[in-house]
Amino acid sequence: MRSVSSISVLAACALSISSALAAPVYRYVDLGLDTAAADINDHGVIVGSKEEQAAVLRNGTWRVRPAGTSARAIDGQGEVIGHTTNEQAGSFAALYWPYGGGASILITMPFDNVQVIALDVASGRVVGYSEDLENRAHCYLWTAATGTATDLGTGRQHYCYARGINDAGQVVGQTMPPDSLESTAFIWHNGTFQFLGTLPGGTWSDANAINRKGHVAMTATRRRHDGGFVWRPALYNGHRIIDLGILEHSVQGEATALNDRDEVLGRYYSQSARAWKPFLYTDGQIYALEDLVQNLHDRKLSAVGAIADDGTIVGFWQDGLEHRGFRLERVDNRAGSTR
Repeated sequence: MRSVSSISVLAACALSISSALAAPVYRYVDLGLDTAAADINDHGVIVGSKEEQAAVLRNGTWRVRPAGTSARAIDGQGEVIGHTTNEQAGSFAALYWPYGGGASILITMPFDNVQVIALDVASGRVVGYSEDLENRAHCYLWTAATGTATDLGTGRQHYCYARGINDAGQVVGQTMPPDSLESTAFIWHNGTFQFLGTLPGGTWSDANAINRKGHVAMTATRRRHDGGFVWRPALYNGHRIIDLGILEHSVQGEATALNDRDEVLGRYYSQSARAWKPFLYTDGQIYALEDLVQNLHDRKLSAVGAIADDGTIVGFWQDGLEHRGFRLERVDNRAGSTR
């Protein structure tokens, strides 16, 4: 039996750690002029807009929906949600498109309302919020099979915003009292609210997305040394809220999306650029997303929408009146890996 020196073991460990912590590398793919990508599913189908109309990008071809519509999200089955806009009233009506591109279905509420906002879809179930005639926001869960919506209630407070749902039917969002700066992130499942709380000393939290593990991308406040508060991107891992940290020249940020590998997307405020910039959190590290893209050149990533399980990211960049959707493809050796 050959012996292995302690130096060799340490060198191997150091190499393993270095490889594990290597920053991911991305390639920029342009999706065309006057497009924007809002979401992507694990089959690579993208939804967003083309020439200010709802559109689906499948196999390299944009398929446009009727004028006056926008697309927000797509699930693994290819079901799409979005909106139609009443520009005169400044209000929105929520729409659901079944797989295959059939006629849109209007999502209606069991009470009189000003507008209905749809924010996520999974396995034929849609979540969002609706404002009643007194401008109170209600969380809802709409089911395609029955065509009916359930008011989830307002938790323990007056306003409720549902922002995400997974295939198990777990819903995330926030509740808040009127005229208050306090809010609480929640997970709702089968009629029960679980309130997640916030970071140490904070008074505010919001849950934006949930994956199949029940882990949540969220934003939470924590108290600064001077007594003030700062927004921080966070991940609820099923047990506790983890502060994802901040980047250099930044003091605050928010987490907006995640995949089933607990890779988190969001944005941070860059004090040097005096602008919001996208970030990626992976393997316990937070990165400025623009620094990871090989062929970004002079483009700026204005907004990111979603991240698939293979690490693909979609969004758009805007320069004046020109905007273009993009897909960021991971080209390092971790692309498509599972953990």
